[in-house]
Amino acid sequence: MGCIHSSTNDSNLLLSNSNIVDQNFPSSSSSSSLTIVEQIEVEKILSAIPQHCRQTIANFPSRQLLNIYQRHFLAKYYIGQENFVCAIAHEYRVAKELEVLMGNDEDHFIYIDIYNVMSKCLMKHNAIPTATQLSRSAMALLLKHTPMDQAAISTQYANLAVIYQVQKDWANANYCLKEAINTAQKIDQPDHQYIQLLQKNLDLIKEQVVDEIFSTMTLTKVEQKPGETEDQCRRRAMAEIIEFNAEHGTFPFDKFEFTRLPLKETESLVNDQILNDVILKLKTFLTKSPSSESEEFNFIAVEFKHAQMKETSLSPAIIEAALTIIFDQINNEKFSNDEKYASLKQFPYSFSYTHDHFFHQLGVRVFLVKTKSKLSQK
Repeated sequence: MGCIHSSTNDSNLLLSNSNIVDQNFPSSSSSSSLTIVEQIEVEKILSAIPQHCRQTIANFPSRQLLNIYQRHFLAKYYIGQENFVCAIAHEYRVAKELEVLMGNDEDHFIYIDIYNVMSKCLMKHNAIPTATQLSRSAMALLLKHTPMDQAAISTQYANLAVIYQVQKDWANANYCLKEAINTAQKIDQPDHQYIQLLQKNLDLIKEQVVDEIFSTMTLTKVEQKPGETEDQCRRRAMAEIIEFNAEHGTFPFDKFEFTRLPLKETESLVNDQILNDVILKLKTFLTKSPSSESEEFNFIAVEFKHAQMKETSLSPAIIEAALTIIFDQINNEKFSNDEKYASLKQFPYSFSYTHDHFFHQLGVRVFLVKTKSKLSQK
């Protein structure tokens, strides 16, 4: 097939398994007439092809067309059996036979499913570049021939996202998943379970990116500029990382939250229900969060919302105000017997906040939790 440009290793993979293809198909040159069942199968094949692409395929000898599709269906069967060697051998044969019939018509609709089958097989053999190329080609053909088939386009974007995830190409994976979600939402009767699954995958990608960002940042030496303090250097590094990932769509937070300053008047908007909700989530955070196993950890409001209150409609600013009230009351002797805060005081931690944390811009409120044993040592 003209537009499949595989690497040497990929070509060897295809050719070395070509002898697997069985000989159980009638000869393509056979002039035997089709049975009624076979005629129905040919009609089904043609009906699945858009009208504007159908005539080219209808001109094929019926027996040859049927043989090609039977081999294609067999390849898909082998994928279901996770026999990717047999699957790719059959599909490669399909591609070569179509190449003879189609000539230079490399952009025909018929290639979409073939590209996807070969892409999946090559993925399983770790031939990632060619798998990516084929999946992208299938997407281009979908957008060209059936731009209104939102379901197929969404699925293709989702498949591409998986390939990019394998490569840890987070920017493209993020883009494809967003397109998959946006396209699926345009369907007259959208599959909400499917959309939720895509959104969950998108959230996982963003979390993975954040983990890698912070992991890299702690391992990479940051060069200080002349006259720059160590804290200034750290803050600059954090700001640059946030800006870069925000631009590439790989940052799970609103970057504004990392520069937003707290307002005292926001605390007046916090009622008892909000306090109770935040206290409950704070208890869960202290009990189950891996960070709570450390002697000291910190977070800003948007990080707490993302980790513990993702589904709430409360803004980070309101959550921040609630956390501020809670932390203040825990440290206020007047509220030592208040049931609302008594359970939090039972945790072996001290609660405070600062506006001068070395990883955040000056003025941003950062909540600090330290083990009491660590405090007693200072």
